[in-house]
Amino acid sequence: AKSKYKAGNIVFKSGSVIEIPTENNSYDVITCFETLEHTSQHDKMLNELKRVLTPSGLLLISTPEKSNYSDAPNYKNPFHEKELYGNEFKDLLGRNFKYTGFYGQSSFIGSLIVDENKHPIQRFFTGDYNSIQSASSITTMYWLAIASDSEIPVLSSSLFRDQKLISRILNEQEEALKKTKTYRTGNFILSPFKFIRSLFRK
Repeated sequence: AKSKYKAGNIVFKSGSVIEIPTENNSYDVITCFETLEHTSQHDKMLNELKRVLTPSGLLLISTPEKSNYSDAPNYKNPFHEKELYGNEFKDLLGRNFKYTGFYGQSSFIGSLIVDENKHPIQRFFTGDYNSIQSASSITTMYWLAIASDSEIPVLSSSLFRDQKLISRILNEQEEALKKTKTYRTGNFILSPFKFIRSLFRK
């Protein structure tokens, strides 16, 4: 970090999140993404974050939703010491901060259709080409929270689309399709017709 970001007003320190090496009331904003689940000392961690935050400071913090991240897929992340359910995460921040705001995050590749009058999205669907079901909301895989002892800003919903990732996955799916026996058989059967059509195009 020091070699990449060489500015006179930037300082880098390393230390434990439950024993932060800095003075009280040092920071106006703290970002703490995907860290909470790597310790079991959640209250001690939140106390430390609040200690180094100014009285009107803002904490941005995220963590996985245990029911969808671990329970549903029967997955165990070996680096996670203690994951939380959404209500536990909300209770933890509510015990430590006067004001809190929570936002669900889900990563996906899909299709977004937006009303031209920019109305908020009210209908969700999930599934694949074989089966599509209506859903009450998008599954929350991660929680992002804003917390402070002063009033917090209200953020609008957002969508980020990784176009390069989408293109890569579509290309991979197309290449996989071309290797199937069904595709190769169909391509062989149609090859004479493709040849005849090419003659007329000339």
